[in-house]
Amino acid sequence: MSESERPVDLAAVLARLNGDRGLLTELAGLYLEDEPSLVAELEAAVGRHDAEATRRAAHAIKGSVANFAAARAQAAALALENAGRAGELSSAPALLDTLRAELAAVRQALRDLAAVH
Repeated sequence: MSESERPVDLAAVLARLNGDRGLLTELAGLYLEDEPSLVAELEAAVGRHDAEATRRAAHAIKGSVANFAAARAQAAALALENAGRAGELSSAPALLDTLRAELAAVRQALRDLAAVH
């Protein structure tokens, strides 16, 4: 599997962190703690059909996963952010399902990283 196909591009993240695996592990731990509340906020916004709250919550998730060069999760969050920005949430439940799957892959990759380091 190429780095671009992986949920987290470890090489890119380590390059940004000057090779500091300890910092990467710390950041991963913080993300894993915060992610459930970020996702809950997004799910609530989608459930309320609140376009602006959907945009904000998706934007926050996009920024969080960007720290780990998680391109697929970023793209999925961006799709929801754009739907919220456009005020068109008819596709939001399906987009949310896609994002959940990508976030699950990111979580597993970060847990695996923490277990190794």
